[in-house]
Amino acid sequence: MQQRVTQLVMDSFGTQFYDKAMDCLKTLRKESAKLDEPEIFNRFLKRLKETLVEKMRTNFWDRIVTESITLIDSSQSSESRVTKEEAMKFLKGEEKKVEVPEIKNDDDADDLLEMME
Repeated sequence: MQQRVTQLVMDSFGTQFYDKAMDCLKTLRKESAKLDEPEIFNRFLKRLKETLVEKMRTNFWDRIVTESITLIDSSQSSESRVTKEEAMKFLKGEEKKVEVPEIKNDDDADDLLEMME
């Protein structure tokens, strides 16, 4: 099932197969939790995220985030070592830090403004 999800996303022309891939991913997650095999799903989802970013298929990852398909946490399976907080943090991803350049108080600009008056 893991290979099928990946194949559907990678072979998709645009978002053509995304609905089917999403259905497979949801089913895989549900069954993994039910069968107490959360680590298999969690490893797969982590690899899938890396692959999607690497292969420029972030629009599918955005869809995963929108539909809140995250790691299976310990509240959903007693076999999981992932906390609910860790699962949500994984879904959100890393915050991108944007550096804002420091604005210097330039006396020349003030002088120019005074000259215009």
